[in-house]
Amino acid sequence: MMLIRYILDFFVFYFRKCPYSRKNFYSNLLSHKKKTSNNYKFTKFEDWFKNTFNFQKIVVLGSGPSLNKLKKFDLTTLYLTSNSSVCKVINYNFVYFTFTREYINTYLKKGFKQKGWQGTFFLFTKSKKANSIRMASYQKIRSYLSTNQSHKNDILFSDIENSGIANSNYDLINQFATENMNLKFVDLNSGVSLLIIGIFLAQKRKIPIEIYGIDAGMGGKKYANSKIEIPGNEIQNSKNISALEKIYRYLKDNNIDFTNHTFYKPNV
Repeated sequence: MMLIRYILDFFVFYFRKCPYSRKNFYSNLLSHKKKTSNNYKFTKFEDWFKNTFNFQKIVVLGSGPSLNKLKKFDLTTLYLTSNSSVCKVINYNFVYFTFTREYINTYLKKGFKQKGWQGTFFLFTKSKKANSIRMASYQKIRSYLSTNQSHKNDILFSDIENSGIANSNYDLINQFATENMNLKFVDLNSGVSLLIIGIFLAQKRKIPIEIYGIDAGMGGKKYANSKIEIPGNEIQNSKNISALEKIYRYLKDNNIDFTNHTFYKPNV
């Protein structure tokens, strides 16, 4: 009996603590937002960072093993999270970023109720690698957000034609990446894509940036919250590694205040 009670207590604690873990995708009941009119206007990224941004540091969090190095937290930092890394800072000021189907579905069902949630970013592209799952997700989220009101900012980035504000948001970051790093804001994994957004924000506000969890397979081919090994081609993709090389070269060449805590070319 004691063993059964212990197991039940563990699952109650785990599922309540973080609904965005890979292990509990189906653990939450639907929590739909209030309906609004069909004239819903998606948020401009420029308006978001001009109106809501008042932090002293940016910390970008991928889901790789170096995420576990993050031990100190504060309320003057904005944590940019991707997929399950949000679990690490769920009680602090954070932005959530994803283009992965399972996490998009979880977000649409549950959303965030935490006081520190500063917004959610979605990226959808029309690239050759963009499959029907991404397109279906894109149509789903546009439809959902256009008929349901969020109490925080949901921001879309997309190069899919006739996407309105989502096109403008995408063009802003893509232009920054192209002109400064010789990169296109497309076909990169979520951690690398989020890092580009983080650098853009840090540059705009002239504040330091720290990086965890974007390890490119170094430090173990697994996620920070899992012992299961990930296929090497998923996290050691040559395009992502090449992008990281260009990003770190840009940071160094321009004397930008950054601290890389990852296992991929750390500077501490």
